[in-house]
Amino acid sequence: MVDEKDILRKLAEDVILCNPEGAREDAKRAIELGISAYEAIDEGLIKGMTVVGEKYESKEYFVPDLMAATAALNAAFEVLKPYLKVERAEVTGKVVIGCIKGNIQDIGKNIVAIMLTMTGFKVYDVGPDVPPVKFIDAAKELNADIIAVSVTMLETIPYLRELENGLRKAGIRDNVKLLVGGKALSEDVAKDVGADAYGKDAREAVEKAIMLLVNKKI
Repeated sequence: MVDEKDILRKLAEDVILCNPEGAREDAKRAIELGISAYEAIDEGLIKGMTVVGEKYESKEYFVPDLMAATAALNAAFEVLKPYLKVERAEVTGKVVIGCIKGNIQDIGKNIVAIMLTMTGFKVYDVGPDVPPVKFIDAAKELNADIIAVSVTMLETIPYLRELENGLRKAGIRDNVKLLVGGKALSEDVAKDVGADAYGKDAREAVEKAIMLLVNKKI
């Protein structure tokens, strides 16, 4: 008999083995077993994508493998998305979201973007592999309240410092909150690069975005 741990393990393997059909079916089984969509994402899909990222960094996987793994993850996510329960926020604002330059794995960013939208934020997704200046230009053009940045590659952390410095040089740092997350970061690193908040996962990222906006409106 298949239990919850088996399904979560299979979801991770579906992503690692780039198997969209298997990922879709195992996502359905997870829901049938009563596993929450959040747990299926965090303990299944994200864990699988973490392994894929490690294989990519070690040159065992290449860009086509990364894209194929992401396709498998997205197939499962489409099944799980209707089961994500998100309460709408009492305050709403504009968020520019993207992955900083050098980061092409964007599933975490995509999940956060969807959840922010469901919460009531107006979300502008600038995509993966985004140079700091593009975040800054988008924030200025849209009069954004928050810039949310995903970082999955350690070597790209210096671009966060460049982004924070760029916001200051552009004269808009006091008007825009910087929210960061991703497996390459931690609370300490976030503070070191000058971010206003750090989200360790999608749910916390949304909570921190609401907190930043409430504090900004006070």
